[in-house]
Amino acid sequence: MLGTGHRRPAPSVEQLDVITVTGDLDRAGLDRLRALCQRVPVTAARTLSIDFRGMTGCPSALFPLLADANATLRAADMELNLIGLTEALVEIMGLPGRAG
Repeated sequence: MLGTGHRRPAPSVEQLDVITVTGDLDRAGLDRLRALCQRVPVTAARTLSIDFRGMTGCPSALFPLLADANATLRAADMELNLIGLTEALVEIMGLPGRAG
């Protein structure tokens, strides 16, 4: 069946990139996470979510990495969403968004 030529607009969908962190986050893992976070502003995503629910070790170097990623994303008018970190950690780091 042919249509009338009128198309329904596509539903609005937020574009999202998700990075999942599992196990102990060592130096190589931090370097990989940093590279992935730096790549996101050149994608079409509006939000970067990082899922830490499977992470078993949290090095202190993670915090400046997330602060830098947040600044980079905000400069590109994007958001950082952290999953699996406690509200206290998110608040201490001064990052917006939700944790849980």
